Amino acid sequence: MPRLIVDDATSEKLGMMLAEQSGRIASMSPEGGVFDLMAGLYSKSGIPQFGVYLMGHSGDDLITDRVSRKSVRVERPALTCAYAMQPAVIKGLAENAAFRGRGLMARFLYAAPQSWIGRREIAPKPVSDAVRETYRQAVWALASVEGEIVLRLSADASAALRAWESEIEAMLGDGGQMEIMRDWGAMLAGATLRLAAVLHCVEHGPTGRIEGPTIAAAIVIGSYLIPHAEAVLNLMAAKDDAGDDDARYVLQWIERHGRREFTKREAQQHGKRRFPKADAIDPALDELTRRGYIRLRLSEATGPGRPPSPTYEVNPAAFANPKPEKRSHNSHNSFEPIDNGHSENIENGSGRFETPNRVRVTI
Repeated sequence: MPRLIVDDATSEKLGMMLAEQSGRIASMSPEGGVFDLMAGLYSKSGIPQFGVYLMGHSGDDLITDRVSRKSVRVERPALTCAYAMQPAVIKGLAENAAFRGRGLMARFLYAAPQSWIGRREIAPKPVSDAVRETYRQAVWALASVEGEIVLRLSADASAALRAWESEIEAMLGDGGQMEIMRDWGAMLAGATLRLAAVLHCVEHGPTGRIEGPTIAAAIVIGSYLIPHAEAVLNLMAAKDDAGDDDARYVLQWIERHGRREFTKREAQQHGKRRFPKADAIDPALDELTRRGYIRLRLSEATGPGRPPSPTYEVNPAAFANPKPEKRSHNSHNSFEPIDNGHSENIENGSGRFETPNRVRVTI
């Protein structure tokens, strides 16, 4: 029988259902339990199982062969996912590094609106019958389309898309709006094109060319999604050991720009999307200080008024060995001390760093 929507299904079962439904199905849920299934909660091995979601997004052929069950073959699968989740569930996703490391979380479009609790309209009017019927007809019309449809861009739409891709590329650069979520931002142009295709099909049906106004509308939606993705991905990354990641981020800024000294304000302003408040960068600076990368320059009071932003000096050893040695098998993107067996006094313009060990960061 035809099936449009599935909720509680393992990845293996979802692959089978995709095969049964000609490679098209939607996974939708008002909760986040599907991510427990992706994480391998009910898998005997406990290994994350979400390959079907990756392939369902990219359209790569799904081919699964197992001894214990029938083989699954799906050409160019299309899997639509939509989940409404509580913030606590979102935060828990950060515990599984594979979710973001393999690009799963970069494939979603996020919306994290403000809560209306305390300001909600009481007994709101239901959706009108006219809107409900129009929606029903649109869904049935699109569901009844058979075969493969190719949509092309008009010249205006193509030019608008190229301009949007240039904007995205700038936002992905150092200091750009999407610098800290390049995995998600790298897929935004493709997501915008998908949105444009949906808007076009709803308004005009699956025929004709996608025109400039439709691309423009999709770009508006794409722009809206950027701060929402940033908020959600930051929430996912919130964890107790985030200090190392923050310290590594500041160190990369120091090395990239060859900073021999800098003020706390300069570092915070560069990473203001990661450190929105002035004191948010303090743990990262404290960690770099503790490891010998930087030290606070002592300054005397200059009189009444607001004191200047603290100034830090950079240990020249931070630039001495730019290529880290091969990591040990149990190091995982963390800071590691380099034990050189003796103390070193490293001169700089204003004094000495007394460092029993050189330190480096492994990326």
